Amino acid sequence: LLRIINDILDFSKMEAGRVALGHEGFSPLTVVESVASLLSPQAAAKQLAVMSYVAANVPTVLYGDASRLRQILLNLVGNAIKFTDRGDVLIEINIREITTTTAMLYCTVSDTGIGIDENSIPNIFQPFTQVDGGVTRRHGGTGLGLAIAYRLVNLMGGEIGVQSTINEGSSFWFTARFERSLRVREEFLNDEQVLARVRILLVEEGYRHTALLEQYLSDWGASVQRTTTETEAWTHLLHAVDVNLPYDLVIIDQIIPTFERVHFGRQIRQHATLGSTALLLLTAMEQTEVRRQAVESHFNGYVTIPLRRTELQQSLLAAVRGEPISSESVSVEQNRRPSLEGNGILNGKVDPA
Repeated sequence: LLRIINDILDFSKMEAGRVALGHEGFSPLTVVESVASLLSPQAAAKQLAVMSYVAANVPTVLYGDASRLRQILLNLVGNAIKFTDRGDVLIEINIREITTTTAMLYCTVSDTGIGIDENSIPNIFQPFTQVDGGVTRRHGGTGLGLAIAYRLVNLMGGEIGVQSTINEGSSFWFTARFERSLRVREEFLNDEQVLARVRILLVEEGYRHTALLEQYLSDWGASVQRTTTETEAWTHLLHAVDVNLPYDLVIIDQIIPTFERVHFGRQIRQHATLGSTALLLLTAMEQTEVRRQAVESHFNGYVTIPLRRTELQQSLLAAVRGEPISSESVSVEQNRRPSLEGNGILNGKVDPA
C-alpha cells in the first residue's frame, strides 16, 4: 500500500511539473551495478540472473540526477524480473552521442520473459496501463512504473521505447543526457593500462556471462584466447610456453557445480613450467564449496556470476599481481547479499508496470 501511495504521489508531482532534477557528479557504472546488485536477490528467488554491461567509452564521471537514473533502471529491471520466469535480465549502457560538454547515454534493459503483444505497445507508457489483466494480477504492479519512467526520461531530455516478441522477451531502451566531467581518475587509467598488457586463456562453456566477460576484456585491451575443454586449454598453455609467449592468466568457468575445472586449475598450479600462471575462477554465488576448493588449489582469485565490472576488474588486477585469495574471503561473502529493505524498493521507488 505504501508503495502504491508513493508512486501516485510521485506521478502527481510529475504531472504538476513539480519535479526538479538534481545535479551532482556520479559514476554511471556505480549506478548500474548498484541496481543489479540490489535486485539480484529478487531475481535469484526465481533462478534468474541480473547481468550488466557498461561500455568502455561511457565516461567515468557524469553530472546529473543519479537518483532519478537509478529510479528508471530499478523500475525497468524490476518489471523485467516480474515478467520473466526463465533466463536472465541484462542492463546495458552505451553512448548514443558525446561532445566535449555532454554525453547522451543509450540504456537498455532486456529480458527473456513473456513478451508484450504488439497491440499493447502503443499504450505501454500510459498511467495505470496493464498489458494483460490476468498476468498482471499474478505478478503484481500498479501500472505506474513505466509511466513514471517515461516522464523521468523526458525530463532528462531523452526518449524511451520498447521492442518485444511474445514468448521470447522484451527490450526496453531509453536515452538520457548528462553533463560531462573532463577529470578522469588517474588510478582508473593506470588499471586499464595494466590489463591491456595481459594475455588471457579463457576456459568456458559458451554461456551468456562469458560473452560479457570477453566484451569487458576486449574493452580493456587484453588478448583473449577461448577454449571449451581442458585438453584444448592444456595444448594452448604448453604451446604458448614453447613459443615464449606464455599466458599471464587462465580464467576457468566453473558455473556448473562440479569440481573438474578446479582440479584442472590444480594441475596447472602443480606443473613445473606453468605453475606460476595466475588462475581466476568464475563461479555461481551459491557455490561456496567450489570456492573453498579453489583456495586450497591456490587460485589467485574468483569472480561470482552475475558479473560486476568493478569486482571483475579488481579480481583481474589482483590475480595478475599475484595476490592470493584467503579462506576468510569465502566465509564472509555470504553476508554481502544486498537487502531489499531501505533501498527504495519498499518505499515506492520501484514498481513494475
